[in-house]
Amino acid sequence: MSELLGKLWLSLNPFQPQILAFLLTIIGSVAAYFFRARVKLIYGHPNNSFHSLTTDTGPVNVFCEKHYVQNVGRKPAEKIEIAFSCTPSGITVFPPRSFEQSTGSDGLMMLAIPYLAPGELIIIDTIHVNSRTAELRAVHCPENVGRRVNFWVLRRFSATFNRFWLAAVILGVFYAVQLAISMVAYLVRANT
Repeated sequence: MSELLGKLWLSLNPFQPQILAFLLTIIGSVAAYFFRARVKLIYGHPNNSFHSLTTDTGPVNVFCEKHYVQNVGRKPAEKIEIAFSCTPSGITVFPPRSFEQSTGSDGLMMLAIPYLAPGELIIIDTIHVNSRTAELRAVHCPENVGRRVNFWVLRRFSATFNRFWLAAVILGVFYAVQLAISMVAYLVRANT
């Protein structure tokens, strides 16, 4: 098979520079397409809480939810629309920014945020008093449709701890590769 390909390549000798230029152009175009700066929205629901309060007028049920929306792309997102299944009793956005709240014809509550920088995370806190919670249904902008992901609330360790952990991982990978090479070499010597 390789002889046939070698003969075919030699027969195309007058056209080799054009073929190579064409292939490099295609490879460059595909690489430019996949590595271009673009908007990439993700959203999720990291946690919620329920509180039952007793008042003079009776029990009051309070549901609190956090929703995260993040642009993990390398291009700013503009005109982001966030759709909730119903209107909460109270809503706050952190970090503080301007937003518009409206109700769609189908009963969805729409939250419009004008701008989200690359890597920026916004937290939407909703409070529901004696009502069902609002599900975050969709996040989109003119350039991208958001994707639901799982967010976890984790402890943030110090930079020293993270560097130590990274060094340990690198040394562990190096040791594992060295061990695999030693085992293969031992098996090769044993079989000869």
